Amino acid sequence: MKKKTQWKLLLVIAIIILAVYLSFPPGKKIQLGLDLQGGMHLVLQVITDDAINIETDQEILRLQEQMKKQDISHEKIAKSDERVGRFSIQNFDPEKEGQLRDLLDEYFNEWDYTFSGSNVNLTVKPNVAFYLRDQAVRQSEETLWNRVDELGWTEPTIQRQGGPGGERIIGELPGVDNPERVKNILKTTAMLEWKLVTGGPAPTEEALLESY
Repeated sequence: MKKKTQWKLLLVIAIIILAVYLSFPPGKKIQLGLDLQGGMHLVLQVITDDAINIETDQEILRLQEQMKKQDISHEKIAKSDERVGRFSIQNFDPEKEGQLRDLLDEYFNEWDYTFSGSNVNLTVKPNVAFYLRDQAVRQSEETLWNRVDELGWTEPTIQRQGGPGGERIIGELPGVDNPERVKNILKTTAMLEWKLVTGGPAPTEEALLESY
């Protein structure tokens, strides 16, 4: 009976030693969160107005090109300073109103428009604006994940706050000990844009717009 008890005791001791061995050192066996190993908690605000402004600039260039092709004269096309996603065609040829309406219906059906004399006001449709803002947040979230993965941070958390329509991204980076470096890396933005290419080089954007 005594011998049997000794074997049980030795077995318990062996299991304890094995457990200690497998868990040592604990920092390498268990991924610790912010509450245990420290790190950074970030709340990032995505400036989705930029996505609307970029889309507006591209649509203005496209509209200028179409109006030039169809010989619809106008004084200028200008963005609104009061609201993103809005611009106006100013002092177009009244005799070309029907032609201009057809052009807008065919090529710019993602924009609402209203005629007021020789001016036309265009506003991006709400569902299109929502899509552009949503895509801006999604792209930002994906970009953050890519940068975090490249830097090799362990167990990061990057997620959108507020679900669809939310414009904030929450980031948790356990173990990060250089906050300023992290901020500089994450705040650097990269954006892919489509630009209208016209014949001949233009030294500046202003010169390009004046050529129409």
